[in-house]
Amino acid sequence: MRGLFPVFIASLTLAVAPGLSQGQCPEDSNDQGVCDTMYVEVYENDWLFAGEAKQVRVPIRVTNDIPDPTIDSIVGFVIPLCFTTSNPSAQCFLDPMYNALLGFDFCGHLHGESIFRHLPSMDDPQEHNWMMDLCYRYMMQEWDTRVLDISQGNNAWLSLVATGTQDQMFPGGSRVLLATLTFTVDDTMTICLDSCFWPPTGQLAFCRHDSRLYVPRHNLPYCFSMAYLGDCTGDRVIDIGDVVFLINYLFRNGATPDPIEVGDTNCDGVVDIGDVVRLIGYLYRGQPPPSC
Repeated sequence: MRGLFPVFIASLTLAVAPGLSQGQCPEDSNDQGVCDTMYVEVYENDWLFAGEAKQVRVPIRVTNDIPDPTIDSIVGFVIPLCFTTSNPSAQCFLDPMYNALLGFDFCGHLHGESIFRHLPSMDDPQEHNWMMDLCYRYMMQEWDTRVLDISQGNNAWLSLVATGTQDQMFPGGSRVLLATLTFTVDDTMTICLDSCFWPPTGQLAFCRHDSRLYVPRHNLPYCFSMAYLGDCTGDRVIDIGDVVFLINYLFRNGATPDPIEVGDTNCDGVVDIGDVVRLIGYLYRGQPPPSC
């Protein structure tokens, strides 16, 4: 792996070539086999808003096919992301506290705030981050070059390169957890993320083991809307109208809450009479607001 980093950095100039388009596989011969794909998505129910500042996790996952490990193994990522919001008067930013990119021993410190942290899962005790797992092996297999720049307002630049002699190449697999960005928001809004050009070095690109660059398939632009938990009517206020809406939905074939999760006010995974009781308790009996 020695000597790879200078070659990779020099190759980044290819990523800004005018002819480089999105989603090449199989059109781009640099991406062999099944198309490599990057997914940027809000994490489970983090988009549910309970009326106070909260952290919203956005995992970046990669599906990687390796027909020939000597060629197709990924040894570098350049991921520039821009985001916009529908509520510019509200707070929405990438807080350095929850997007920690620490030094060599990042796995031993603040791993709960690291962009390489594991994530809890509804279907599995943990969704493991591959870089954190490498670090816990204490074999110096995690990638030595890790760069995250979130200082430019509504932009983020993530660059990961296997530069160490013992760095393990990115594994093949489906939706492998690469990193997790965390937004802090204090109001409802729609957040849209997209890949963007980051001067002066380029745009979204993966690098093969033989230092050839390609742009993977991806799901960008990707938007998600923050919604008040319990706001079944969608008017951004929790009141008796939401109780009536839930009762009509449950017992009178009324309209379905959109999305359905906003009606799950007690967070037990189903929308039923218990959620009506929870809303009434909040509105008239001094109980806390709906929150998971």
